[in-house]
Amino acid sequence: MVNFTTEYKESTLKHRQKTTSSTDPEFLTGTTRVDIRLLENVYSEASMRHFKWFSDEPAERGGSDRAPNPLAYFVSGLGFCQAVHFSGEAARNGIILEDLENTVRGKFDRGKERRFLEFIYDLKITSQSPPEKIRAMVETAEKFCYVSNTLAMSTKITGNIFLNGKPFFTLTRGPGF
Repeated sequence: MVNFTTEYKESTLKHRQKTTSSTDPEFLTGTTRVDIRLLENVYSEASMRHFKWFSDEPAERGGSDRAPNPLAYFVSGLGFCQAVHFSGEAARNGIILEDLENTVRGKFDRGKERRFLEFIYDLKITSQSPPEKIRAMVETAEKFCYVSNTLAMSTKITGNIFLNGKPFFTLTRGPGF
């Protein structure tokens, strides 16, 4: 069972209220900063506040395979950001989540364009909450997810949503959708 503490429920309600009602431009524009330091070949260190993490490439791309590659972090950013917003929607709306797992894939072009072509995620939710509440949770979370919104401006995002082990619905966003 996914646990939502009372403190988390209260903070997510207050934060949503603040972000949807504020007109203060100082509050409405935020910045995330990460410092990167190249250590050896393509092995790099990232830091933010008191956290450190590393990136590398496999040997066939000049690395030593000591850490995930940069694209793995990029793709995981979508899943992590979605998880924050799925969690917030569930907590705000009294949805009990027994489990929530997300598998995220990024299809990319290695040719001239060198960009992501599509992101596909398989969101597996286990919950006895009403299906209409689950659907609203997913759709609203997607609207509030910074990473989803940014990526959908330039590429297709397809979400295959499963509820209690069965296909539930597909959510597609992006240019032309």
